Amino acid sequence: MKFHLSFEGISELYELSPRERQRVWGAANRQLYRHWQMWLAMASCPLCAYIGIMLGGVVGAAIGIALGLAILSQVVARLLPLHVRTLLSERKTQSI
Repeated sequence: MKFHLSFEGISELYELSPRERQRVWGAANRQLYRHWQMWLAMASCPLCAYIGIMLGGVVGAAIGIALGLAILSQVVARLLPLHVRTLLSERKTQSI
């Protein structure tokens, strides 16, 4: 699985202008919140922190937050490119 830390990492966005690239990236980001996986991943951050506090105090909380953020980043890395491709294919069909 590839990680896309910025919109330059998604090959489908290379051919777009910077303004169009930001528009597609933002629209894809907004669509992430339509998935239950995104909401569950967002809830995992405070849940992992709470479990970390119960098990190991401040150090456990830091480890729990890191684990929750790792889960969140995995979900975003999986869902975001799918939405970018969908938006770009819709854009191409509208321009034809």
